[in-house]
Amino acid sequence: MNQNIRGSQWRDHTKTNNTAKRLFENTKSANSKPLIRDASSAGVTREFLDNVGVTNQTSNGFTLTWESPEGKYKNFVVTRKEVRRDEGPQREGSQKDHREAQTTGSQPAKEAGSEYGISKDENGILETVLKEEVPKIPSSTRAKLATGSDKTFKQVLPGSARSFQFESLRPQTEYTVTLLGKGPGLLSRLHKLVISTGTSHCDSPEPPTNIVFSDVTENSLTVSWTKPKSPVSGFKVTYTNAEDGEPVSVSVGSDDSTLSLSHLTPGSSYEVSVVSILGLDESDPVNLFFLSLSVPDTPTDLRALNVTDSTALLLWRGALAAINKYAIVYGSGTGEEMDFWSEVIVGATVTEYNLTRLHPGSAYTVQVQAGGGGQYTAAISTEFTTGTLRFPFPTDCSQELLNGVRRSGEVEVYPQGTLGTPIMVYCDMETDGGGWTVFQRRTDGSVDFFRGWKDYVGGFGDLSGEFWMGLESLQNLTTMTKMTLRVDLRDKDESAFAKYSTFEVAKKNYRLTVGGYNGTAGDSLSYHNNGVFSTKDHDLTPFITRCAMSYRGGWWYKNCHEANLNGLYGIDFKHQGVIWTTWKGTHYSIAFTEMKMRPAAFSPATSG
Repeated sequence: MNQNIRGSQWRDHTKTNNTAKRLFENTKSANSKPLIRDASSAGVTREFLDNVGVTNQTSNGFTLTWESPEGKYKNFVVTRKEVRRDEGPQREGSQKDHREAQTTGSQPAKEAGSEYGISKDENGILETVLKEEVPKIPSSTRAKLATGSDKTFKQVLPGSARSFQFESLRPQTEYTVTLLGKGPGLLSRLHKLVISTGTSHCDSPEPPTNIVFSDVTENSLTVSWTKPKSPVSGFKVTYTNAEDGEPVSVSVGSDDSTLSLSHLTPGSSYEVSVVSILGLDESDPVNLFFLSLSVPDTPTDLRALNVTDSTALLLWRGALAAINKYAIVYGSGTGEEMDFWSEVIVGATVTEYNLTRLHPGSAYTVQVQAGGGGQYTAAISTEFTTGTLRFPFPTDCSQELLNGVRRSGEVEVYPQGTLGTPIMVYCDMETDGGGWTVFQRRTDGSVDFFRGWKDYVGGFGDLSGEFWMGLESLQNLTTMTKMTLRVDLRDKDESAFAKYSTFEVAKKNYRLTVGGYNGTAGDSLSYHNNGVFSTKDHDLTPFITRCAMSYRGGWWYKNCHEANLNGLYGIDFKHQGVIWTTWKGTHYSIAFTEMKMRPAAFSPATSG
């Protein structure tokens, strides 16, 4: 409710207050607001404030509102006093005024002051404001007041305030409220209102508050609320399924503040509202509250199809109720003896998932659960066994090729050939019969190769872009079996290769053994045979020049190089670039290089 009161809405008093007459001189023009000048403060002009009214009127409070030009008043003074039942909100004035005052208990807020005259109460309040400074709380526009007091409450507000909220008042009680604007040499007209708490202007009961949902299950919940302070005869709870739109209402007594709702549809959203009832009247409903009962039902028909040595396709029938995800848990073994547990989360619309990188010849158990609303359903499960492979734990890319992998890319290999910690490598399955394990690539200069010893031992970069496998892995792979080496070079529309029948990296100082060249790029690597690996911070070569520092790379330098494939990318001077001397010379940095190895005993014909 918003009751606005302008000064011009009030009529003259039929009787003149003698005190007011002495203190105030009344002036009014046809086209202006009534003005009153205070004779005790020369030059003080008094005008009515605009749109004085009351909003948010409930059983235990209300909000006083007004309007005024910005910066006109330094402060606003509000007072509040409970009207005793034996007093009544009497005002100076006519008999009609007196009769109106007696009925304010069932009326909206009304202004008890007159437009031109001034009552004794007003005169007393004015004297208090003019003579006594009350400490003001600049940021406060709300008051929580002790009930049952007959003392006058007073608050001084800053000139920017345009409302003041009264709280914790007695239900169904009348209060006299005044409002005054005050500034240097300026007072507003005093506004005096009589306001009743309790029922609103339409006599509807006060609504409940603090709606809470609890004990949520798949098909039920409990709704609770806080009763209003004013009397009610009961409550009505209405809940509506958002899908079918059929509202269901349940009435409860005034002593109840909870209600259990049952037979709800799992996974559906419900709109719940609660209203107070007083006789035949209902309060406004509380703000709309939406509850999503997202406890899901269980997916069904889990199957594993297209099982190979390392992959399996999972299919299931989706949950009927609303969910937001599926959790897939799988591992080798069965029951509590399962090993290598893995978990994958997929979206609510997914009903199939491809498992990869499984161990050949292993029994797997898979469980799938639906999740929603912070809860999971019971799990459904299935079991399958992967197929056997020629090489269950491939040591390099040639064995992956023999296992049936035909596409180039990243794979997992086991350098020791037994179940243990695998490493990821990049396999070239297309060049010269495939089966090549790539250990170096330069393609765009995105990775810095001018690094220290630790990086070159452990490896760095991205397998899908520029990278160096690492000397430790190179040593492991080349000592397990005899390897051949291939170096592919490309620049613009040109390409060349160098192939070596012998390639090995030793454990001590990662010394290089290489020989048996053939190809189209020329032999620039045999010069480095028997060379130890050097980096900018680890150079064991006995020569005067520190080659790794001078030529900006990590390599098997001698004095110093004919090949420098780990040099600075795109640098064409001082022999510091990506160089293969027998193809492009020492002053040309090659755009693309790839170094790869394959067992010497491998024959492309056996891979089919």
